[in-house]
Amino acid sequence: MSNMREQLKATSLKTMKESDEKVSELVSTSRGEFLKIPKDKTTKYRIYPAHPGDNQFYQIKMVHWVPEMRERDNNGKKEVKKTNVPIFNARAHGGYDKDICEAYIEYAKKRIFEKYAKDQSTRDKELKKITGQDGPTGKINWVMYVDEFQANKKVFGRLEIPKTVKDGINNASVTEDANESISVDPFTDPDNGKAILITNKSDAEPSKMYTVNIEWKQNYKLTDEEIENFLKQEPLSKMYVNSYRQKDFERALKGLELFDKEAGFGFFGEDDWLDVVVAIKNELRLDPQAEEEEQEEEEEESGDGLNSLDRDGLKLFIKNRLPKDAVKIFQADTADSLRKKIRDYIAASGLEEEEEQEEEVSEEKGPLFNDKGELNEAQSQDRQNRLDSLQAKYAKRGKA
Repeated sequence: MSNMREQLKATSLKTMKESDEKVSELVSTSRGEFLKIPKDKTTKYRIYPAHPGDNQFYQIKMVHWVPEMRERDNNGKKEVKKTNVPIFNARAHGGYDKDICEAYIEYAKKRIFEKYAKDQSTRDKELKKITGQDGPTGKINWVMYVDEFQANKKVFGRLEIPKTVKDGINNASVTEDANESISVDPFTDPDNGKAILITNKSDAEPSKMYTVNIEWKQNYKLTDEEIENFLKQEPLSKMYVNSYRQKDFERALKGLELFDKEAGFGFFGEDDWLDVVVAIKNELRLDPQAEEEEQEEEEEESGDGLNSLDRDGLKLFIKNRLPKDAVKIFQADTADSLRKKIRDYIAASGLEEEEEQEEEVSEEKGPLFNDKGELNEAQSQDRQNRLDSLQAKYAKRGKA
């Protein structure tokens, strides 16, 4: 156990500052279960250190919310409904020069200004569709592993915090490590880490909604069991660094096309926008390592299909495909832990052969949770012709 403890180190404040500077560049160019900071109360958290090999205890998460048609279970009846889903930003999570959502926002603003140059009222109304709450504008948060203190228990998970909380943590981190002659955070050391107190006042203005303090009066030493559990979790760097894939681009593109249609813009019918799409799509293809990893992921997904499901999808899988109480779901369960529970149950109960026998039937009917209903109009001949036309343009311009 002592070897595990020695692998965990606090994060230098220099690293935290450098990471924040990278975020500023992103903005200026305009798996524990997720925990949410409770409203109108003060909550105590014990932050875990960086995983071995990582240089910081948190990672940036930048997403764009785009619409997607999803199949849901409503008391045993399948329904296809539109919901907004988060898609990774290609620059923040893939190191690419451009992101398809940011490119769409830039293009849309340019076209709106051109179209309504002399009509400010209409221009502002159209721009609000892009920049408003339901638009695809990027949102940046930070993610870290924590224990949340709730009544008489601690809940382990991933906490997602906004910039104001991150700034509060930075401001509270002012302790010197004499051995390394650098500043380090005071709360992630496995033996001497302090707890942080986050107060959320929901009725305050955004800049004053959160306050952060460090509880200096005592140390919150991690137990050997807590460290062992933490080291079993997927490192945040694996989730959020160089994690942007071709499938993220495809989902973003479909979501943007649905958004574009509902907003009444029609930009997906313009050649200039399609040129932008092709250029960004081709850039993603230039990364052979990403393509190889995507292929490996697809091969894994073709086995039991669980990798393609999010946490909600896995819960439906457990409800609809497994015997009652076969897999128990807890608040702290992540999508990864649910996949492991499902696979462990199937392996232990001998259901693998039965699943293989059902494979031919499932192929005929389609996966239980697929993207068949991603767009309501997908089944119409007109929609199919539009998709074929788009793909033809991609292929033609990609060769040019």
